[in-house]
Amino acid sequence: MNHYIKPALLISALLICIVAGAFIYGWTKGLIIHIPQSLYSLEQHATQKKTMPLHWWNNNRWNSENSIIISSSQTTDVVIHILNKWLLNAQDVGIIAKKVTIQSAMLSKNNHELFISFDRSILDKEQSIYEKLQLINGILKTIHGLDLGIIHVRFLVHHKPINDTHLDFNTSWNILQSNL
Repeated sequence: MNHYIKPALLISALLICIVAGAFIYGWTKGLIIHIPQSLYSLEQHATQKKTMPLHWWNNNRWNSENSIIISSSQTTDVVIHILNKWLLNAQDVGIIAKKVTIQSAMLSKNNHELFISFDRSILDKEQSIYEKLQLINGILKTIHGLDLGIIHVRFLVHHKPINDTHLDFNTSWNILQSNL
């Protein structure tokens, strides 16, 4: 019987050991698949809970209620989350008759103008102009309370301006004017 190892097998085993050793060395030194610490801390930051106020007009006075949201590094995610809570609250207290959801939200390049597109109008044709204005002001006050630097809001239905006989939605609404 021959008890010697073939040179090709010996070379293959040696190469496998060298490659495995280099890989383990690189892994332990952070040279291979390195996850930056800043990415980890950003992920932790994204799951923080915050308390945000919801504002609405009902029974001839302003009402507010704190709502807990999970903060996000994406401004539009924060806005969508809080406005979905606002819409549910508005439906619960009877400000909005039908269920309304947000299709999408986008920010302008300078992050000062927010475009919100709903799946249906948030306004009821039977509402007075004053009731419609107060509904819009409730949304604007809620967005202003987020303190995200948003100055103007454009209200849309299916990505087109809301069609209303009393109010003009072809231009943006100023958040700062809603808090007078």
